[in-house]
Amino acid sequence: MSDYTQSLIDQRETLSRQIFELNERLRHAAAKDHAERAERYQARGLCLQVLRQASPKDLYVSVNYIKGMLATFYIALSIQELLSMYPAEHKEELEKFFKEKDVFRDQKLSLSEWFIIGVLGTWCKPEKPWCKQVKAE
Repeated sequence: MSDYTQSLIDQRETLSRQIFELNERLRHAAAKDHAERAERYQARGLCLQVLRQASPKDLYVSVNYIKGMLATFYIALSIQELLSMYPAEHKEELEKFFKEKDVFRDQKLSLSEWFIIGVLGTWCKPEKPWCKQVKAE
């Protein structure tokens, strides 16, 4: 076998190995993306579930804890979508609360921002040191 033939065989083996490594990286990235997307959908579903149960009367804010744990989750909920989940008697109160916080009706917020604003306050209990109660008055 000539040197040229051996060099072609070596190049083919190198390319095959590189293609295999690339495919493995792509598979790993796709699996990671799928898991992150599933977590986002789960977080969104959980948000919607909690939002339906949360009372706009007593809102709790957990800044440090939520920033540390949930800052990477984003949900596509606008204030308009949020308000549609509450009965009519609470909408004016919530709109006033958001206006005081300088949040626009069509603004989309991250999950951690929703928590910080206090919308999902039922997860945060007043006895926890990182929480403070906020009244939407």
